[in-house]
Amino acid sequence: MKHGFYLTFLLTFFGLNTVFGAEKVLSSPDSNIKVEIIIGDRLYYRVKYKDNIVMQASPLSLTINKNQLGKSPKLLKANESKTDQIIRTVWGNRKEIIDQFNELTLDFEGNYSLQFRAYDHGVAYRFVTNLKEKDVIVNSEEVAYRFDFGTNAWLLEGPSYESNFKFTPLDVEEITNFQNSMEKIYLPAFIEVKNKVRIAITEAGLYDYPSLFLNRGNDYENYMLGVFENYALTTTVGGFSNYSKLSDTSADYIAKTAGSRAYPWRLLVISDDDAVFADNNLVYQLAAPCAYQDTDWIRPGKVAWDWWHDYAVKGEDFEGGINTKTYLYQIDFAAKYNIEYILVDWMWTDKYDLSLFNPNVDIKKIIDYGKNKNVGVMLWCPGHTLHEQLDQALDLFSGLGAAGVKADFFGREDQTCIKMYEDIAIAAAKRKMLVDFHGCTKPTGIERTYPNIINYEAVLGNEYNKLAPENVPSAIR
Repeated sequence: MKHGFYLTFLLTFFGLNTVFGAEKVLSSPDSNIKVEIIIGDRLYYRVKYKDNIVMQASPLSLTINKNQLGKSPKLLKANESKTDQIIRTVWGNRKEIIDQFNELTLDFEGNYSLQFRAYDHGVAYRFVTNLKEKDVIVNSEEVAYRFDFGTNAWLLEGPSYESNFKFTPLDVEEITNFQNSMEKIYLPAFIEVKNKVRIAITEAGLYDYPSLFLNRGNDYENYMLGVFENYALTTTVGGFSNYSKLSDTSADYIAKTAGSRAYPWRLLVISDDDAVFADNNLVYQLAAPCAYQDTDWIRPGKVAWDWWHDYAVKGEDFEGGINTKTYLYQIDFAAKYNIEYILVDWMWTDKYDLSLFNPNVDIKKIIDYGKNKNVGVMLWCPGHTLHEQLDQALDLFSGLGAAGVKADFFGREDQTCIKMYEDIAIAAAKRKMLVDFHGCTKPTGIERTYPNIINYEAVLGNEYNKLAPENVPSAIR
C-alpha cells in the first residue's frame, strides 16, 4: 500500500505535461554535470552527473510580499556565459584559485531572475530581484531536494554544528525519527546516490538573510525541504551562562530586505571522488569578491589559547589563571615557538559591558608586552554584546593595540543575527583588526568578501577533546 501511494504520487507529480514545460540545460565545463531547468506551471531543476540523474526535478521559489516568484513563470530572456578566471586570495591554502564555470541567467516577468552556475564539481543557483519597491518582506523561500528511493545520507545528529554525522536512510520513518530537538537539520548534509556518487548540500554568499537548514519534505520519502528561522522581533538573554541573545518573539516572515538584491546561492557539491569534498573552494568562489582595497595588514597565524591549555604554567612562582602574569607567560611561550598570537579568552571583561575589565588582567600591559615580542593579542567577546557596543568597544580595543577579536555565543541564525557577522567584520576592518568567529554559523564564503575574518569555530573538533572527549570521532582525537 505504501509503495502504491508513492507510485501514484510520482506518476501524478512527474507525468503531467502541465507541470513540465520548456527546458533549459546548463553543463559544467567538463560536461560531467548537467542541470536541467524546467519551466512549466512552476520552476524546477534536475541534476545529472555523468548522464545519470542524481537529483530528481525539485521545485524552487521565493515568496516576496506574498507574491510567489516561480509560480506561473514567464521567461523573457535567457543568457548563457562562460567564466575562466583566477581568484587571488588574501590568505588560505592557495594563493590562487581557478574559477571556471558556465552560467545561465533566466530573466522572468516580474523583475526577477534565476542564476545557475555549473562547475566541474558542483552546481548552484540563486534568485536575483530588481523590484520597484525599495524594501520588501520575504515571506518564505522554497528550497527542495528530491532523490531516488533507497537514498541514504550522512546528517549532523545534534542541535548544533558541534555534532557527529549519522548515517540515515531518507525514508519517512528514519528521517522523522532523526530530526533533532530543534526540528531542523544543520548543513552541510551529505547524500549518497547511485554509482557511488555523493552530494554535499550547503549554501554560499549568505549576506543579510537567515541560514538555510533542512527538514523532511511533507510525508514523501527521499525529499528534503529548506527551512529558516523567522525574523526576530525581540530577544532575551539565554544560552550558556546567558552569553547569547535568543529570539523571544518572531515575525511570520523570514527577512526584511532590499527590493533589489542577490539572494544566497543554493549549492550542491557533486562527485564520485571523496577527495573533492575535502578539497574544493566552491563556497568561497560563489561569495562576493573582496570588499577591501587594502589587505596588506591582514596577517593570519597560529594562536596560543589560554582556555584550551587550562591556563597552565610551568616552573613559575605564580598560579596560572585569568591574570596578567599568566598572559605574559603565554606571550613568552608564543615568541619562543614562533606563534603569532595569543588569545585572552572569556572572563577578562564583563559580558554585558566590554569597557569593564577584570581587575586581575592588565590588558594594556599585556598588549604592550606582546608588541615588544612581536606577538599579537586577540580579545574574546560575546558576539551580541560586541555588536551592541560595536564602535565603542572596537575603538577601545584598537586604542589599546589589540590585533583582533574573537566573537562567541551567537546562538541564532535568523536574518538579524546573520547580519551581525558582516557588521562586526566591516567595523573591525576599519580599525585593521582581525575577527575569529566562535560558536557561530557555518562558513558561507564571506571570508572572501571580508578577509579579516580568519576563522570559524563551530564543529565537533579539538575543543571537545577537553569538554567531552568521548563524543569526538577517533580520527580527530
